[in-house]
Amino acid sequence: FLTLGFKASLVTLVYSLPIIVVSIPFGILSSVIDSQSAEGAIVFMSICFSCFTILYGLILAFIYPAAMGILAATDDLGAALNPSRIFGLVRKTPNAYILTFLATMGAGFLASMGVLMCFVGVLFTSAYAYAVYGHLYGQSYLDASA
Repeated sequence: FLTLGFKASLVTLVYSLPIIVVSIPFGILSSVIDSQSAEGAIVFMSICFSCFTILYGLILAFIYPAAMGILAATDDLGAALNPSRIFGLVRKTPNAYILTFLATMGAGFLASMGVLMCFVGVLFTSAYAYAVYGHLYGQSYLDASA
């Protein structure tokens, strides 16, 4: 199971690379630039690219369950990184993936509510949220592959 976890982490890293590649230069530039005029330009460009980051993050949150479902079912890293197969699953049952997207957002919100219980509740609510994520990812994959 450890190798499957490493594969899942690698899939997450590969699909997150565009966000990482866009974010790193702006972080470096904002810490290096001293003049106020250049700083304003960097802030403007950061805001523009943050729109890309938000859009890509939403798309990633929508297709990520399909990638994890493929990886869990086949244990094949290449299949989980194949965009045509992932988009094929999402196109086959978009309603399942829309519900998964919305429910994972809700479970993540509820998990963050554990902070209100002096941070002790985060352990329990986060564990529960990850269990919900796994169940929803599996259900979406089963609906799409049936």
